[in-house]
Amino acid sequence: MKTIFLCCLLAILSLTASCSAGSKRALTLDECSQIIAGINKTVPKLVNRFTTLDGVACGAETNNVYILYLYTTDMNTFKVHRATTNIEANRWCTDPEQKLVLEMVSYVVKKYYDHSGKFLGTFTFSRDDCTTP
Repeated sequence: MKTIFLCCLLAILSLTASCSAGSKRALTLDECSQIIAGINKTVPKLVNRFTTLDGVACGAETNNVYILYLYTTDMNTFKVHRATTNIEANRWCTDPEQKLVLEMVSYVVKKYYDHSGKFLGTFTFSRDDCTTP
């Protein structure tokens, strides 16, 4: 998990640097893509013994920018991720750096595939998932 945190931290530092002090604004697709390009220079990145971060991308739907993380793992590990989705959402909502990301993009998507490329599932987090201010 530390390696994925470091990747996120790199993105967050770039996000923070692109904002003026004290103000939070939505990222444009171009800004997001520039930030993500730095992260993608470090992938594939082993998250743990069972999961690899394969890449990160930005997308937009009707002017709503989102960040997409792509992972490779096995079915059993994916089931653990699925079982701990609420914990993960709580991290995105309470960790100051991750919360900052949620405030600057519409949502974050995490897609999981197995080692043969078979799609396992998706998790999505947005500020709407946060119950704390």
